[in-house]
Amino acid sequence: MASSSDEDEKMSPVKAAPSPVMKKEQQQNQQSVFESLFRTVVVCSNVPPYSMLIWLIIYLLGLVTIPSTTIRTFLLLYFPYGIFDSTPKSPTKPRWVQTLQPYCNKAWFFRWTASYFPCQLHKTCDLPPNKSYIFAYHPHGVIGMGCSTALATDACDFDKVFPGIRRSAATLNVCFWAPFFREWMIANGFCSSNKTTLRSRLNSTEKESVVLVPGGASEALHAHPKQMKLTLLKRKGFIKLAMETKSSIVPVFGFGENDAFDTLYVGCSETKATAILWKIQKGLKQVFSFSTPILTNPLPHKRPINVVVGTPMEFSSSSTVDECHAAYLDALRELYETHKGKYGYEDVALEIIAQ
Repeated sequence: MASSSDEDEKMSPVKAAPSPVMKKEQQQNQQSVFESLFRTVVVCSNVPPYSMLIWLIIYLLGLVTIPSTTIRTFLLLYFPYGIFDSTPKSPTKPRWVQTLQPYCNKAWFFRWTASYFPCQLHKTCDLPPNKSYIFAYHPHGVIGMGCSTALATDACDFDKVFPGIRRSAATLNVCFWAPFFREWMIANGFCSSNKTTLRSRLNSTEKESVVLVPGGASEALHAHPKQMKLTLLKRKGFIKLAMETKSSIVPVFGFGENDAFDTLYVGCSETKATAILWKIQKGLKQVFSFSTPILTNPLPHKRPINVVVGTPMEFSSSSTVDECHAAYLDALRELYETHKGKYGYEDVALEIIAQ
């Protein structure tokens, strides 16, 4: 008579070994998860505030952990150098930057960032390369991912879409305080957003163009999915700059820019707490010159960003700044109304506000 253990042994099902097809599918799934995580890390490292924080941590760890006195002395001297170095404010783009920028702009992780959302560049007309342009990008968004991806770098093939246009992307001086990251930004053509630098580059004999986000830090506080509020009603500096340098202004819209991050926005949740936070944000912006949108998701969403480059505008010397400003806002509204239906903004009204 067979024992119970013998019976269990006979009755237990035989587990079939995974087929080669199943093994291949499992490996592909694992690779897909790994690649997705890696791409997310790469994208986050291309978000300037995150990059600045990462490099600051690396710098501080180096000061604390590196035993070499020589290296620690170098690191100590490097920080004040980074703050007082005037390269980002250079009136012309340094030669070494001109040499490196075409290669740096094509870095593989920029292209990965573009494919993450995805971000695409669309042109409405050709731009002759023998002129200087001011690419005015709207909206600012939390970070300006569409601007840095489609215009400042070559992640969306800007150099093929608009061949021969040399450009410098303008940003706040504080962005050049991050150790080592500042050199990478300079090598990619970023420069200070002060008027003297921008005016000099636009007036250079090498036909340099600049990329600006006129809405600035105030507009970043209005970044929220399916919102389109531009703080341009009183912003006329970029119009004056175009008139002084006889440069053409090119309006650019980033449809989906505000969808990259969710924010705690007082316009969508008018509670007492958010109203207080809004006042604090405004106050911090006045003190530090940059704003602090409150993110409810630290990782950017995988939502499309479509960057549409409009038709360049030239202003007559006989026109006033107010007239040119009004004409620009009209052209911007027309660009938005023409393309909003293609990119999911047909039900979103464009609001141009003071602050």
